[in-house]
Amino acid sequence: MVAPAPVPAATAAAGRTDVATVSRSSVVVRDEVTPRFPSGLTVWDAEGQWQSQGSVGHERTKVLLLVHPDNAAAQESVQAVIGRYRKAFEQESVLWETARVCAAL
Repeated sequence: MVAPAPVPAATAAAGRTDVATVSRSSVVVRDEVTPRFPSGLTVWDAEGQWQSQGSVGHERTKVLLLVHPDNAAAQESVQAVIGRYRKAFEQESVLWETARVCAAL
C-alpha cells in the first residue's frame, strides 16, 4: 500500500464542566461539526489544565480531531466550529493545533 499524500488534521480541545455541558457538546458535534465535516471526525474525553493568575486550573475537556481537505473552505469551517464552541460554552479560549498527516482508512 502506498502512503496517501499528507493532508491537514486539526485538533481542538475545549473545557466542559458538568453533565449538562457534556450533553450540549454532543449537540454541537451533531449540529455544527458533522454538517461541516460529513466524512467523519473523532471526539474523546481528556483532562486539561492551564495556569491563570498564578494558580493551576483543571477541567474535563473534549478533544475533536478532524482530518480534512487542504482548502480555504475547510479552514473556515474549522474556525467556525471553534467560534461556535467558544460562544456556546463561554470559553475564554479553545486550544487549536493543525498538522499535516498521512491518513488512510
